[in-house]
Amino acid sequence: MIRHALVLLSLLSGAAWAQEAPPTRELELLSEHPVEGMAAGNLSGLAWCGDALWAVSDREDDRLYRLDASDSVWRGEAEHFDVPPAPNTGLPWGVRVRSAITGLARGGEMDFEGLSCDSLGNRYLASEAHAAVLRVSPAGMAEWLPLPEALVRQARASGMLLDFNAMFEGIAVDPEANRLWLAAERERRGLLVMHRNQSSWQCTGGCVLLAEGGRELPPPALGD
Repeated sequence: MIRHALVLLSLLSGAAWAQEAPPTRELELLSEHPVEGMAAGNLSGLAWCGDALWAVSDREDDRLYRLDASDSVWRGEAEHFDVPPAPNTGLPWGVRVRSAITGLARGGEMDFEGLSCDSLGNRYLASEAHAAVLRVSPAGMAEWLPLPEALVRQARASGMLLDFNAMFEGIAVDPEANRLWLAAERERRGLLVMHRNQSSWQCTGGCVLLAEGGRELPPPALGD
């Protein structure tokens, strides 16, 4: 069983903004920290929420971790919550079955990837297995967001979310929780965006913000 996770901290640095040329920014590694207290390991999401860093593991469906960063070895303090039954978001039956079997075998049936939070302290988790978003309140109450029915359909029509274990890998929400972005990984990467309308979420002008062709080269810094 994996007993440790690892956090890498980076800082964006680079040339100053100039009118005659676009800015150049590069990531600089500042430090790395082992994280204890996450029994299953597999840290899959990290976000600064309120006054602390929070993390999530894709092998555990019922907890978040508040990271105590007071020492060089960080410690995860678990916050538990109950997950309601996952909604049917329109993924094909075969993809859902493979996700369920994989979750039973390795742990983490929801396969939470990515973590974000709003100004009220709500945490947002993207479930890769179900193409859904779970919101966890500061009091630990969890509920699935009512995402648009067209979200998965439009994503698949653009070439995303077609393969098992290649679903939503990242999530971001603005401080007022009026806009929500989801990032689809590999084969055909892309971004989707939704806008909140009172208690529901809608695709204003379409859900797909960006869909890559699938053959783009990686950044030069990654080499070959």
